[in-house]
Amino acid sequence: MRSERKQAFALAHSSPLTPRLGKLILIAWAAGAAAVVVFGILSGSLVQAVAEWIALARGMLG
Repeated sequence: MRSERKQAFALAHSSPLTPRLGKLILIAWAAGAAAVVVFGILSGSLVQAVAEWIALARGMLG
């Protein structure tokens, strides 16, 4: 009985946070992806990798 009360209490207090946490998680993922892209471009390795992928795709397609 006591654990059921704890679960109900936790559920009642966490449900209003869920939409906000979802938005924050999406913002964090977008910021992380942007950081990877920016640092990849600045280092030049991302540009080189994309060029290799494009060349590989062109070779496979025709």
